[in-house]
Amino acid sequence: MTMKAMVAGFFVLSLLLSASFARANQEDRINEQNRHLEHWMETLSNNPLVLVRKNAAYFLGSLQDERAVQTLIKALGDRSALVRKEVAIALGNLGSEEALRELFAAKSIEVDRSVQREQERAIEKIKAHAEYQQQKKQRYLDLQDPS
Repeated sequence: MTMKAMVAGFFVLSLLLSASFARANQEDRINEQNRHLEHWMETLSNNPLVLVRKNAAYFLGSLQDERAVQTLIKALGDRSALVRKEVAIALGNLGSEEALRELFAAKSIEVDRSVQREQERAIEKIKAHAEYQQQKKQRYLDLQDPS
């Protein structure tokens, strides 16, 4: 075997190993994010401590994972205003239209004014996000149809 063939073989082998490691690292990151998501959803739903539930809502909003929306929606009825406020912020950050009806309903019965303000902000943020997505889609469709 020539030196060029050996170098080429080594190069191909290193590329294959790099791709394999990258795929394994990506799977590890996905698994880790899934574990975090499940942990924070469970914590928000079941932890007896207000500040822990509040932090769980914060982390769920920061993870930017739509799978957290239903857990956050359920937490709109939490007994603590601190938690309800953080839940509204998280739902606004996620921008899921799925939460709009629930936010309107929660706002209509909310007694804490600071929570109501955050629910209003979340509603406006979600509406703005939906409008932006619609405009983006329309621009794409306009590019596809040049007539």
